[in-house]
Amino acid sequence: MALLAKQPEIADCPYYFTSDGKHALGKLSGVTGWRLHDTRRVCRSLLSRIGVPNDVAEMCLGHTLPTLRKTYDLHNHYQEKKHAFEALAAEIARIIDPPAADVIPLRR
Repeated sequence: MALLAKQPEIADCPYYFTSDGKHALGKLSGVTGWRLHDTRRVCRSLLSRIGVPNDVAEMCLGHTLPTLRKTYDLHNHYQEKKHAFEALAAEIARIIDPPAADVIPLRR
């Protein structure tokens, strides 16, 4: 959330990430040949890595439960998704700024 709060607002655009932003990120990072959908794939893979249950991980991507389960399970899963996104943010922080080599985390 702290990173999103620092992003400039684009007039009349409700989104944080735009196709222009993708091109700017590509130039800054030097990474080419990627698509916005790749970020969803990375997100989903990281959610699996950190042990987020499959249903919650899928809902984090905006997917819904299968039809019959969606009919009976009306819970919004807000807290579960919030926990998943917080854990994802912590994992990304560890990737970007790994702990010192002589420090071994007790928990991941």
